[in-house]
Amino acid sequence: MRLIWTGVTHLCSQFSWRLCPFRRLEYLNQPDGLTGRYSCKKLEKVLIDEFNEIIDTWISALETYTLEELCLQPFSGHWSAGQLYLHLLNDTNYYIEQIRESLAGNHNEKEIMAATARPLFLANDFPDELIAGNPANAFIPQPGSSDALKHAFEKLKEGMNGVAVLMATTVSRAKAKHPGFNYLNADEWLQLAVMHFRHHLRQKKRIDLFLKTCPRL
Repeated sequence: MRLIWTGVTHLCSQFSWRLCPFRRLEYLNQPDGLTGRYSCKKLEKVLIDEFNEIIDTWISALETYTLEELCLQPFSGHWSAGQLYLHLLNDTNYYIEQIRESLAGNHNEKEIMAATARPLFLANDFPDELIAGNPANAFIPQPGSSDALKHAFEKLKEGMNGVAVLMATTVSRAKAKHPGFNYLNADEWLQLAVMHFRHHLRQKKRIDLFLKTCPRL
């Protein structure tokens, strides 16, 4: 269910290679990837703070849905809010696995991020447009309960904060391969998690608007 950006080239052409200012992150464009203006430890603190802020937004929002609303799809073939939560859960757990791999040595250290992915990471965001995802995403199940989702997201937050501690105490230059973005280091995988959550907030807003206007069952 992980995010596979097969349309990265299209995304970047739509993005017009415009480097949007970060809210908090500032990067230098280096030949071997993206190097922070911050020290590694400070950068990791900024990234995990960003992650905690945005995942808390998603966790708090769960209190506003009934189970019926979590399972209601705006249109046939479009995710419900609950399916969106499960997508984020699946993908972010995958990102955590890749961070752990990136902290396990110096393998792939000379590999680089795909050129088409660099403007996305420089902008610290994805373009605001609808994108056809992995066909496997159509098979994401509906959630069993709001409480189960909340518990899973709290564990997800705990897991990411756990690897953030490892990031702060481990000297590693390894990289793990992303299906669309090529090779990313641990910081970039964490940044991707933040970007992914933020990107789907737009979709969540569209689902919330639908739930406000649709007849109650």
